[in-house]
Amino acid sequence: THNFRDKAQMKDALNRNGVPVARHARVEIDADAIEFADRVGYPIILKPVDGLGSRGTSRVQNRAELDKALRGLRPSIDAPAQAEEFVIGSERTFETVTIKGEVHSFPVSVVTRWAAGWCDWERSWFRP
Repeated sequence: THNFRDKAQMKDALNRNGVPVARHARVEIDADAIEFADRVGYPIILKPVDGLGSRGTSRVQNRAELDKALRGLRPSIDAPAQAEEFVIGSERTFETVTIKGEVHSFPVSVVTRWAAGWCDWERSWFRP
């Protein structure tokens, strides 16, 4: 479960097992994010590696926005961030809410990203 609370480790584990993932980099110092953005180009996504939902997530369009996002996250070895390429397309997630080993709901999300805009999403809740 540790791999799924650390976005960088999760993507690496998925990629090792043949699941395609967006290009990404762990950000422990500002230079890590700057190098990543220079390598893959803008826009990029910058977020905490252990964040929930979209809390702390920024879509970064240029160097000035990157600097602002980095000031907000203040990445470090103890509190790294995750930089990801911005991928246009649909993303589907299937998550569970578990309390004391009992599954209480299954939120399913579909997120569609466009080049010109942020995204649109739908969420459905299924109860067992």
